[in-house]
Amino acid sequence: MYSKSKGRYGSPCITRELNADGIRLSRPRIARLMGRNAIKSIMKRRYRVTTNSNRHYPVNTRLLLSDFSTASTEEKWVSDITYVRTEDINVVIDLADR
Repeated sequence: MYSKSKGRYGSPCITRELNADGIRLSRPRIARLMGRNAIKSIMKRRYRVTTNSNRHYPVNTRLLLSDFSTASTEEKWVSDITYVRTEDINVVIDLADR
């Protein structure tokens, strides 16, 4: 069960599966056995809002105003924020030569 669920099943799910198969064990006993054998379930992280809409500081104006054309390099540089968990990566792109 644990390996079939790719390590996601914890003691409550394993207890339900075993009880459905006719093996009567309590959830605390299964949790204790899992702890003794260093078996841990992969838990899903809770979603957290990372932006604060109640700003008390000035917000920068949009300087480009959707005009992404350039005549030469090093004239307009852009960056973006991503909400995907990464190592410390920051990308800055020159709009003229990408």
